[in-house]
Amino acid sequence: MRTVRFDDAFTYKYSLRDGTPAARLPQSDFLPDEVAQARLELLIDMARGIQGEINREELGRVEEVLIDGPARKPGQLRGKTRRHKVVAFSGDNVKPGDYVTVELTATSGPTFSGSLLEAATPAVRA
Repeated sequence: MRTVRFDDAFTYKYSLRDGTPAARLPQSDFLPDEVAQARLELLIDMARGIQGEINREELGRVEEVLIDGPARKPGQLRGKTRRHKVVAFSGDNVKPGDYVTVELTATSGPTFSGSLLEAATPAVRA
């Protein structure tokens, strides 16, 4: 993970499922739950740290964003850049399905805050 520097990672603790080859292995082949949980927490912390470093380097970039709906903060919209970065921003006369130009101004975890720079264009592309 340190070498590749993924800018996002979906990490979960292994969960044994009936009918899989792993279900036939003896319990002694598995790590104790507390060891697995501790390793997962270390991996999540590392992934979040790398993601934060990468995202801070992105601040100031101007990106085309496809609006996909409302953001968590009332009055804001949310969308994704072409590189699948999530951005929340304020904007009038724009709606889901529109493309807008946004400057990435802040980051917290995986989400950016942005400033709307250019009015919406229809989502339909030639």
